[in-house]
Amino acid sequence: MGLKLWDHVHIVNPNWHEAAQWYAKYSPLDCPSWAHPGHKGYKSEVLRSGPNKLLMQSTNHADVPQTAAIESVGLAVPDLDASLESFTAGGGNVESENDASTKVTDPWGMRLELLQSDEGDSAISHVNIVAQDPEMLSDWYQQHLGGEFRTCEFDESRTALVYDTCQLLFSQRDVVAPDESAGYRHYDHLGWLVEDIHGTCDDLVAGGVEFPNEDARGFANPPKPGDGRIIAFGCDPCGIWFELVNLRPDRIHFTKIGRWDGGWRNATGIGSQAAKQK
Repeated sequence: MGLKLWDHVHIVNPNWHEAAQWYAKYSPLDCPSWAHPGHKGYKSEVLRSGPNKLLMQSTNHADVPQTAAIESVGLAVPDLDASLESFTAGGGNVESENDASTKVTDPWGMRLELLQSDEGDSAISHVNIVAQDPEMLSDWYQQHLGGEFRTCEFDESRTALVYDTCQLLFSQRDVVAPDESAGYRHYDHLGWLVEDIHGTCDDLVAGGVEFPNEDARGFANPPKPGDGRIIAFGCDPCGIWFELVNLRPDRIHFTKIGRWDGGWRNATGIGSQAAKQK
């Protein structure tokens, strides 16, 4: 399966407008103004850093995964101390820190990981996935959604799967049932861009990938040719959903901004890695 272009992480916060403005003020993430004409009618707040984005909505879309979880998103920043000072000034908390990274939570309890970047500007650099069997899961993503195995230089215990502008980092952990008392999960699903959504879905179905039933929401999943749908939702073996977004080549400059130049660039300053040994 060929490389898919990285697009987004879907995150959830019932106070999504307030939270997006908080991130724009206290974090390295930019938030396009909700009042901007291009935002009218859009159902997500968009948080960007570098070429990548987080899409913040008010409710979960995906089912609860069973044996894996999206734990956190990594941000590479040019001045880690300054970023932490701003983050905590707004009510964020430092969970843990070492020489390589600092793990933090925002005022709503969402976890992030901050890294010192050598690039001179900020970027959403990676997504941390914990799984009971991380090797099986990382192999599955590589087989079905592409990516290249590299060594994670700042933490050898994690397996890195590199896409054009972002990395998935897999680590081993027994996954417990999430606390649903809040009524939502912060991290909902992952997103990639594809040039031919119908052909891609056909290939994935032929490879045994499951697509959750969407009949109750009024549209077929995966989409059928001619129905006008430009997105589809698949599911990995552990229950994490992923979204495929049909790419319009004439609008790629709206989707991939910043340093992106058509191939994977080291957006974190930590990306010179050796191939994973099987």
